[in-house]
Amino acid sequence: MNTQTIAQWIVAVAIAILTASTPYLSNLLKNNTAAKTDANYVAYLAQYAKEAVVMMEKIASDGYVPGSAQLQGAVTYVKEALVKLGFTATTTKELTNAVEAAYAQLKADGALDSYPAVTKEEAESKQASQLDSQSASLSASVAESQLAQASQTASEAVAAYNSLSEKGGVN
Repeated sequence: MNTQTIAQWIVAVAIAILTASTPYLSNLLKNNTAAKTDANYVAYLAQYAKEAVVMMEKIASDGYVPGSAQLQGAVTYVKEALVKLGFTATTTKELTNAVEAAYAQLKADGALDSYPAVTKEEAESKQASQLDSQSASLSASVAESQLAQASQTASEAVAAYNSLSEKGGVN
């Protein structure tokens, strides 16, 4: 056999192998990329769900927020965060489950104990006391205004009296 014939034969076999294996390698790479994307999605979903739960608990510790509103706020936060990363194929049920699972885990770990929730009664009581203090402040402001007006009237009366006594009208 000739060297040139052997080289041509090797090139032909290599081309045949590459041609036959290209679809397999392409499929392998595609599946591997999809698996990595799925793993990234799950990791991001868990991370953002925990962040959302902590954020909503913090908000609820500052003022009364019903549980359903907290859940909806957390789901919205997670959905927006995932969309920014390019994960658009999410369902509300999937996000709700992730948030609820994160809440259960954080509650069991005691991570949410530093954010005591404000009850509806506490929020109403706080709002009533704020209204009372605002009312008292307004009453004091009105009293100051009336006092200033009375003081102004008295000053005008004294000025009028002094003016009259200088003219000799008052003895």
